[in-house]
This record gives sequence, structure tokens and C-alpha cells, in this order.
Amino acid sequence: MSSPKSRTELLFADTSVCIARLLHAPSQRKKIEATWASYRVVSGLVSRQEFKRRVLKDAKYLIDQLDTKGGFEETFHYMNRLRTNKFHSRRASICISLMAGVTGESDGDKADRLRAKLHRLLTTGTAMFDAWLDRLVKESGCECGRANVRQVHRRDRLIYEVGPEECSKLPEGVCAVGKFSATQRERAKAVLDYLRALPDEKKTNELREIERYLADTESAPEMAGKHDPCLKVGDLLIALESAAAGAKTFYTMNSRESLHLCRVLGQTLIIRPIDGQAEDVICPGNDPGSWPPFK
Repeated sequence: MSSPKSRTELLFADTSVCIARLLHAPSQRKKIEATWASYRVVSGLVSRQEFKRRVLKDAKYLIDQLDTKGGFEETFHYMNRLRTNKFHSRRASICISLMAGVTGESDGDKADRLRAKLHRLLTTGTAMFDAWLDRLVKESGCECGRANVRQVHRRDRLIYEVGPEECSKLPEGVCAVGKFSATQRERAKAVLDYLRALPDEKKTNELREIERYLADTESAPEMAGKHDPCLKVGDLLIALESAAAGAKTFYTMNSRESLHLCRVLGQTLIIRPIDGQAEDVICPGNDPGSWPPFK
């Protein structure tokens, strides 16, 4: 950081940074923790839900694959092959990261130690996520994000239930994302106007999806839950959640969408590079002209 920050200043850590703190190399985790040490760190229910869906759900999947493939090495080689499939590369990469560092004298020993590691992660993962933060922002009212992993015994087998992923399938009135969206009309309108004016070649697929979603819900944001926004436009809800919480600084490894959303919301953007040895890229909220060019 260019200058020390007060621990009263809020920094909103998005899903990508939280996952990196858990799964990436020690050098990367050290950089993230050093940045966090200068702020009061907050994150939100939508990020918590994405953490469950991307990490804990994949931990559950990895346990199932250990049983199906019959061992650690077979599972590891399967994940390496799966990583070449563009539709499953993210899941495979997370599973390989979860397998990293597991040792043992035999294949069965490694498999047992991996199962124990995954069990701990599944049973304590959401509590760990919460403990990293000075505050968990709950303004979005994302009911899927509130749920913790449940252990259920079925036919003498332990099953992990990660929880719901779609607001639209919850009982009427349970999810409060619609109410939250209604309070964010002004910010949502600013994002929509910005995206409508942005040349199409500068829009990612995610930005196009955000634009469609905002156009569809502009007249009735209170009905947002029926569109499953936490699942389909999580980047937008996380950005709105951060702004509603009063966070002036946003920390992410996902710069492609955040470069645009933070500019609209007037936030300082800190980008954590993939290279764990590299320094954070800081985009000051009061000087958008100094930001890296949009791609």
C-alpha cells in the first residue's frame, strides 16, 4: 500500500479474494493478509453464498469422486483431465488445490487424510469465512448465503447438504434480495445507464447479463428474487452490497467486471494479481483517469 490506512476504513473483500486466501499459494495468502491488516474487512452474504457454491460444494464433490474413483491418485489424475474441459476447469482447479499438500505412506492413507481435510472444511468452512471478517454484511438479505452446511445420515452414509442456490425456489418472502434491490434503485440505474452507453466490444458476457437483468427488473426491483440474481449476476449484487455497507474500497482478483462497477459506484478498487509475488494494483476512487484501460 502507498500509505498506511486506518483500521476504521472499510474494505470489502469479494469472493475471489476469500477463495484465494484459503486455496492459493502461501505467497498469495501473505499478500492478501497484509492488505487486510490495514482495514476493517467486511464481506457479504452473496460472497458467502458464492464461497459455499464454489469451494464447499466442490469439496463435497471431491469426497464423492474419491469414493467413485477408488483412491487418491486416480482422483488426482481425473481432476487433471477434467481441468482441460472449459465447462469444468474451475471446479477441477479448486479440487486440485484442495488436494495440494496431502501426504501419506500409501494411496489409502492419502485418501483418508484428504477425506478428513474435506470434512473439516465442510463442517467449519462458513464459520471460518465469517471469522476472517470484522463484519459480515447482511444488507442484501440473501437467504441462500445465510445457510450453513448440514450433515445428514442417509442409509449409513454421511451426506453434506450445502444449501439452496436459487432464490426463486425458496418459499415466498424468505429471500429478501428483492427488498434490498428496491432500496438500490439509484445505484442500479447508474450502473444500467453506464452499461447502455458502454461499447459492446468492451462488455464481458457477465456485464451483458447484468445489463439484461437490470433492464428486466428496472420497473419492479422488488421482484428480483424471481430472477435468481445471486446465482446469475452475483458480481452486481456484491458490488451493490459493498456500496450499501459504506465500503469505499473494494478488493478483488476479478478486475474485468469490477473495473466498471467500482467506477460507477465511486469506489477505490484494489486488484490482487494472480501472481502471488506481485503487488496490489490500486485504482483510486478519486482519480479514475489513472486506472488501467478497460479491456
